[in-house]
Amino acid sequence: MKEATITQITGAGTWEGQHGLLYKFEYTFDDGVTLAALHKTEAPPFKVGDKVNYEIKQSNQYGNMGKVSRLEAQPFKAPEKSKGGSNLQARSFALSYAKDVYIGIYGAKDPAEVAQEITDTAEIFLEFLLID
Repeated sequence: MKEATITQITGAGTWEGQHGLLYKFEYTFDDGVTLAALHKTEAPPFKVGDKVNYEIKQSNQYGNMGKVSRLEAQPFKAPEKSKGGSNLQARSFALSYAKDVYIGIYGAKDPAEVAQEITDTAEIFLEFLLID
């Protein structure tokens, strides 16, 4: 798949396929490539200026047909451990992540009620982040 920025989107009709009614859009990218892609939504799922991945599946006298998708998420990379065993960035990340996880599991509560539980969870995340 290639990465590019969308410079133009044009509606190009509909197509009845085995998955029902699909909407065809022609995308032009900043690298000069134009391709048609089918989507289930009446409006294109992308807008001009979006960075996307695209793949040309086939080409013929009518142009390129392919797939346009969101950029693939980059895998999380834990902060590197600093000399001396202390890492402020990792500690900050662990505490923030612990708070989000706790709220996601148990719901929002008064921070004073759950501060120790969040801190304990953050210590577990921090140990994981700083493993050599």
